[in-house]
Amino acid sequence: MMLSLCQWATDARLYDTSRMNDAAQAGADAVQCANEQMKQGPFNSYVPPAVFAKFYDLCQKAMHAVRPEIPIIIGSNDPHVGGQDYYPLVAQADYLDSMQYYMNTSVHPGGHWNWRSQTIGLIDSWHNGYPDQSVNSLYGLYLFWAQQFG
Repeated sequence: MMLSLCQWATDARLYDTSRMNDAAQAGADAVQCANEQMKQGPFNSYVPPAVFAKFYDLCQKAMHAVRPEIPIIIGSNDPHVGGQDYYPLVAQADYLDSMQYYMNTSVHPGGHWNWRSQTIGLIDSWHNGYPDQSVNSLYGLYLFWAQQFG
């Protein structure tokens, strides 16, 4: 079972580890720390990369204190149409680059944390198969992210 611990704030209130410690007791086989944290809009909880870096670090520590072997997933990215939404996907990679910068300068100064060595969550777009079967958003997403990993 994968547990998704969604962000409950967009600022330093995310650093309250009581919810993380409670979630860690669930016995999940994997934990996703946050959900669509990069998405900006009136109905979304965008978390700035500096804040998210610390939140993710605290979330990972809380989960691994209980079950050190489980994978911790970096949120899930806002769903975009692979192969068509190129610039929004680039913005997601830029967000992760910024998160990495803050992880290595303020969360763990002098660290070598790299988002490319982590597990990131992807949401496939509802556009898959619409308007016909030739639309394969998932292939486009995998292609884009594979290029980011090098």
